[in-house]
Amino acid sequence: MAARKLHTIEKRMIPASDRDIRVLILRPTESARPQENTPGILWLHGGGHLHGMYQKILLSHARFLVEKHGAVVVAPEYRTAFEKPFPADLEDCYAALLFLKVHADELGINDAQIMVGGESAGGGLTVATCLLARDLGEVNVAFQMPLYPMLDDRETASSRDNHAPVWNTRTNRFAWKHYLRDLGGTMPPSYAAPARETNYARLPPAYTYVGTAEPFYCETLEYVANLKRAGIEASVDLYPHWFHAYDMLLPFTRKSREAVQRFEERYLYATEHYFAPQEKRLFSQQPKAEPGKRTPGDGDRWPSGEEPSTAPGAAAPWRIWRVADHPEMAEEAAAWFSAKWGIPEDAYLESMRESARAGSAVPQWYIVRANNEVASPIIAGCGIIENDFHDRPDLAPNLCALYVEEEYRHRGLARHLLDHARAETATMGYNRLYLVTDLVGFYEKCGWEYLGDAHELEGGTIRLYGAGTCFRES
Repeated sequence: MAARKLHTIEKRMIPASDRDIRVLILRPTESARPQENTPGILWLHGGGHLHGMYQKILLSHARFLVEKHGAVVVAPEYRTAFEKPFPADLEDCYAALLFLKVHADELGINDAQIMVGGESAGGGLTVATCLLARDLGEVNVAFQMPLYPMLDDRETASSRDNHAPVWNTRTNRFAWKHYLRDLGGTMPPSYAAPARETNYARLPPAYTYVGTAEPFYCETLEYVANLKRAGIEASVDLYPHWFHAYDMLLPFTRKSREAVQRFEERYLYATEHYFAPQEKRLFSQQPKAEPGKRTPGDGDRWPSGEEPSTAPGAAAPWRIWRVADHPEMAEEAAAWFSAKWGIPEDAYLESMRESARAGSAVPQWYIVRANNEVASPIIAGCGIIENDFHDRPDLAPNLCALYVEEEYRHRGLARHLLDHARAETATMGYNRLYLVTDLVGFYEKCGWEYLGDAHELEGGTIRLYGAGTCFRES
């Protein structure tokens, strides 16, 4: 029996800056559409700004948002750098965004929930399109989903000397060179390389995920950190050891399926919490969209919803939870840490309550539950505090109390917690994280640098380590 078709496809020509461009419109069938006035999503394909085609929407995660959740997706056939370099692709993407707003009624979408997403270079264009929309004030975007986005033409700790498959230092340099070739070696604007943006206010809430082995790891974390510092709700999931586009190249693996599930969860959260009503005014009253220039944006455009958890989801069979986001877990977590480290339970509980009460960067506490379920037992945990009882208060913050239950060791969980802690510290605005330990060898293998010995406050010496977090000042 043939599979029941859950979407319809329409190809259409729409006007852009100096030409007409093709768009592919993906709609749910009546049997798949849960309701009218569904969100409308502009989805931008990847390809390093060099290649790719709009039909890739049929291979992207956006297809699931149509088939399973009733969204309407528009994918433009934007020009690649081999056809014409920046700003041609951004002009095409922005034209498609305008199309979504103008034709909202025809498409059956809620124009207060226009969203933008994409992967790789499409993720970078997602951010650039949101920047342009904010600055021109013609379209209000409710939510952005830039998956492992290509944002920074400068090399970062993860894009420098990267030899991973699919996308690495060599391919990244080649792509940026061709994409920016018409700029004559001048510093590119943030519409071309969004990591160069300095003002992150009034951008839409965001969700993203990224692999720890890919070149865009650091710039993704930094983008989330900058959004959060600007007061924008943003969350990121990390997937250990993933190379670039792992989820699209190996879609049937357990890890990829979990990534899709988390992506859908964050989308559904957005549909319930994020709205950006459109202002009723004529486009002819607005300045012409010029990606090389900036114009003032409009005021705040969406109500503040519940702060989404920023704790990255780990690969099954576990998940990391930030206790500050789940205060109902504090007593259980404090008892668990006390049993592992012999420190009074009240000390942990007070620290956890402080993090939830003050909303400050540190302290923070994290627990890992088996089977990705709230009712599952705690199998690991760690904290981030100001100082772990040593004589170097200048080296802060500190990772502390890292522990993994014995039956869950040798599965990569400790390394994943370390990566998670570094990512969380980056979102707090720190560029370094430190720890003290009597272990020799393990932390070096995880990328931590031995800095020498520190003196414990109760006497004796202990090994001191540090690691970068990928955070960089604007």
